[in-house]
Amino acid sequence: MERELMIDRVREHLESNGIRFNFEEERQIFRFGITTHNKIRSLNMVIHFTSQEMVVLAVCPLAADVASADEVMRYLTMANYGLRNGNFEMDLNDGEVRYKSYVNTEGYDELPDCQIRKAVVIPVAMFDRFGDGLAALLMGFSDATTEMRKVKDGEKAN
Repeated sequence: MERELMIDRVREHLESNGIRFNFEEERQIFRFGITTHNKIRSLNMVIHFTSQEMVVLAVCPLAADVASADEVMRYLTMANYGLRNGNFEMDLNDGEVRYKSYVNTEGYDELPDCQIRKAVVIPVAMFDRFGDGLAALLMGFSDATTEMRKVKDGEKAN
């Protein structure tokens, strides 16, 4: 699928859902914010394109510092285990934490709206699921094992 067609479909999707965004024409990147239902409170969303894929990043506005980095890495590794679409990442240089999902558009004549929606919703849902634990670790209030246990216990209650 041509990049221009992907960009048009994403623009239409965001506009039809009332999402206010900025589009960087030169780099062909969408940027917007989304409110979450956890202690992180909001995410910085980025959508960019290659020739055959659309990549969606949900970037946490809080970064890990030297004191919290090991526990955050441990937590993100535990969170990533078994995920089917996307993964958490942490930049070891600046502590940035993000979730990445993507859509392989090779062979598509048109990018389906449901694929765009999933690519945006999945990273937000992962921060909703793991965000409270991540916030506790970023602030140095807990450890990865304790926070992951809370996530798993919460799943059993649902």
